[in-house]
Amino acid sequence: MFRHDPFVHHCAHPVPRSPYTVMNSVVLSTHTAALFAEAVERAADLLRAGQLVALPTETVYGLAANAWDAAAVARIYEVKGRPARNPIIFHVAGLELARVVRPAKF
Repeated sequence: MFRHDPFVHHCAHPVPRSPYTVMNSVVLSTHTAALFAEAVERAADLLRAGQLVALPTETVYGLAANAWDAAAVARIYEVKGRPARNPIIFHVAGLELARVVRPAKF
């Protein structure tokens, strides 16, 4: 999770909807360009490793996973307590990648 804070915090807390799951959280500072770049690189490394990353949007925090990693996507459903019939959003970097992912629709 990213937050504008001059310190990095490490904490472990139980996920509210799953009493059997413990999630480790690291809050990364992003208040300078260098710290922001480090945080983005760390998030990318975590996503490539199949981990989940919380990140801020304009209105809420989003939970991200590598969309090509079925176990990571399943983890989003588990952590959020989301029903399997409720789809999640798959963001891509642009139209070209969208065509690769879903060529018949474009």
